[in-house]
Amino acid sequence: MLSMTPAELDNLTRQMAIPYRLQSQYLRHLTRGRDLVDIGCGVGMFLNEARRDWNAYGLEESLHGREFAQKRLGLCVAETLNELPVQRFDIVRLSHVIEHIPEPRDFLSWVFEILNPGGVLAIITPNREPLVYWTWNLMMRLKSARPSLKTAIYPDMHVLGFSPCALADMVIRAGLEPLSVSTISMGNSMYYPLFYDGLLAIKPLAQIQRRTLVKYYLPLVLANLGNRFGLGEWIIGYFRKPRGPAGS
Repeated sequence: MLSMTPAELDNLTRQMAIPYRLQSQYLRHLTRGRDLVDIGCGVGMFLNEARRDWNAYGLEESLHGREFAQKRLGLCVAETLNELPVQRFDIVRLSHVIEHIPEPRDFLSWVFEILNPGGVLAIITPNREPLVYWTWNLMMRLKSARPSLKTAIYPDMHVLGFSPCALADMVIRAGLEPLSVSTISMGNSMYYPLFYDGLLAIKPLAQIQRRTLVKYYLPLVLANLGNRFGLGEWIIGYFRKPRGPAGS
């Protein structure tokens, strides 16, 4: 995303405005507080909508991402937590971040500390083996004794992969209480609309090549079917920090 041109980023910002607004409004129902930090906020697309409802701050290591968010969108985005106006938050958002963290338990301990009691951690991360990959891997195992398996862990990008159960277990061990953990796929209006990032072009069915149907549309159908079984493309988890020692 950070390699996109300013024009491409502007277009994607407009495209994701409604989903990000819906996510921000959903978070409003989870806490009475209004201080939110988006860790790993990139160029600030979510924050651009969240500031309608929140005292919204961002953390981003990338200089390019920070400068776009600050100069083009006018957002408050820092490089380190110490640069932020507040040190305790009602919402901590991790969108496509946790899979890049080599030591996620230590990282979640830090997140626990910056959350206010009763505050909410929102996590979005790729599902390690969605139904698309599960189906592919089953076919490969039937075909070969040494199959080439597919996974949502991408070399040099994601150092870890999670299933819904594994993610929930790790966050619970960090001291947070699960509110909901589910999976979604492209076509979910609140997270990833059908034509997100221009990956699918709108064309008459007669003009769509068979290869395109197999390569893009069939996996899309499978991914959405997988949501019923926790096998969608992305995991969406919401977790609350207990208000007191007993979680009261």
